Amino acid sequence: MDEYNRERKLDFENKIISKVVQFNKEHRFLGFLGVAYAVLAVIGYNICSLFYNNGKKLTCLASVLMLFALSSSFSYSSVAAVDEVRISHEDTIVAGKNTGTQVKEEKEEQQAVRASFNRDDWKIILVNKQHPIPEGYDFKLGTITGGLKCDERVVSPLKKMISAAKDDGVELYVCSPYRNSERQTMLFDKKVNRYVKNGMSYMDAYRETSQAVTIPGSSEHQIGLAIDFITDNYTALDEGFAKTDAGRWLSENAWKYGFILRYPKAKESITSIEFEPWHYRYVGEEAAEVIAKNNICLEEFWNRYVGE
Repeated sequence: MDEYNRERKLDFENKIISKVVQFNKEHRFLGFLGVAYAVLAVIGYNICSLFYNNGKKLTCLASVLMLFALSSSFSYSSVAAVDEVRISHEDTIVAGKNTGTQVKEEKEEQQAVRASFNRDDWKIILVNKQHPIPEGYDFKLGTITGGLKCDERVVSPLKKMISAAKDDGVELYVCSPYRNSERQTMLFDKKVNRYVKNGMSYMDAYRETSQAVTIPGSSEHQIGLAIDFITDNYTALDEGFAKTDAGRWLSENAWKYGFILRYPKAKESITSIEFEPWHYRYVGEEAAEVIAKNNICLEEFWNRYVGE
């Protein structure tokens, strides 16, 4: 190699080293890219020297320098991408903290609400297949109208609700409030016998009946807190009641007077009773508001909000 070419090679190598040093200072975490580039550039320059004359070497050198400039830009973009990922991760952590704060606040609110309800409160007593009427449970009956009765403590809020509905142009009629044990047993057995006559086994009939008629001893009607409603133009106790003016009014307003839809739609797996839009239960205004606000049934209310 002549003296001129040797000087050019040394000059090129010095430029490469200078670029690498500068690159490593700017991108200290990506220094390995600068070193790798220097090795490739020198090897590439020597290979080009074997096949191109001196005039074409300058073109080759310019191409190599341009490649280095492009690789520097790429490296800067990579660092920026890493920073973006880091910032995104920090945002995720912040969002997680916010979510955690929200969950904590909801838990504290739930505990505060829980402290305001006592399982001994007659208004929120839980009666179902798993929680039959407590032995010795006692209450006084009050008259709604005629021979229709319920727990005397429910008469006033019930009449207030019926009056409010009437003011809104909706007629509510009570068809089945308090039932004694004998009547509840008669209604249950009657439905079982109907299924048996249609070919069901007694066990299947019993199971099917329990989805629609509460097992005697586990009915809220027997403690005077459950009310079945009809209207003057819809007297069937079926899902169609939900579409009547009375059904819609009760769904939207009953909680204001302390009543809840006892067996809501889509809660059958929890209540073990099919959807009954005509069946309402008195729980008091405070509990009714919590239940309506959270779109839950009485069983869920007990699990979440009733203290020990």
